[in-house]
Amino acid sequence: MKKPFLLILISFLIISCTTQKTLNSLNNGMDKAEVIKILGKPETSSSDGEFIFMKYMLKKSVLKSEKNGYFVKLKDNKVCGYGLMSDLD
Repeated sequence: MKKPFLLILISFLIISCTTQKTLNSLNNGMDKAEVIKILGKPETSSSDGEFIFMKYMLKKSVLKSEKNGYFVKLKDNKVCGYGLMSDLD
């Protein structure tokens, strides 16, 4: 009876690290297609003429439904910054 519970617990712990691991896969200089391959299509995308901002909502963890907003900033279709939306302020 303990084995199924332990397997479920381990699964939750592994999946909860997904957001951080996924963001750690990004690097400055990556092109837009690579970002979309890693993170998927953004929730929204906007441009100020010089930069493109792709915005994502990713779960904090599997155990919580709460999400954090993340951005990927591109210039000339290459990543030049990324992080929490609160870092943009």
